[in-house]
Amino acid sequence: MKQTLKFASVAILLCLFVSCSEQDENINPEVSLKGKDVGIERKWSLTHFGKGLAGVDIYEAGDIIWRFDSQKKLTVEINVDISGAIVPIFKEGKYPFDVKSGKVVLNNVEYDYMISDDELTISDHPEVDGPYLTFKSVK
Repeated sequence: MKQTLKFASVAILLCLFVSCSEQDENINPEVSLKGKDVGIERKWSLTHFGKGLAGVDIYEAGDIIWRFDSQKKLTVEINVDISGAIVPIFKEGKYPFDVKSGKVVLNNVEYDYMISDDELTISDHPEVDGPYLTFKSVK
């Protein structure tokens, strides 16, 4: 019985070790699961914004548009009243951005980002009350 328990414990530990490989950390956030290049440089509509205990703001398609262009400019277009919301970039206008090593820099603040098919997620430690934004690609 003890021999079986030891073997099962070793097998479980081995499975955990193998499943947490370094390869997982090298996934390029700009490549979709289908292998196509789907970079951040396109038009996105904000759908959800959350920050800590403040709750989550939900937006309709087209309410807030972020367009990342190839000249490293983010154009923000706001088509709804957001006076009560807290968002990282809340005014319409153009802002510089940069992308490096799975991070996007907006307004001199570095955020994690991930693209999965037509959804973009931008966050900065949401587990400790940091912002979390979800966008849908605008065609």
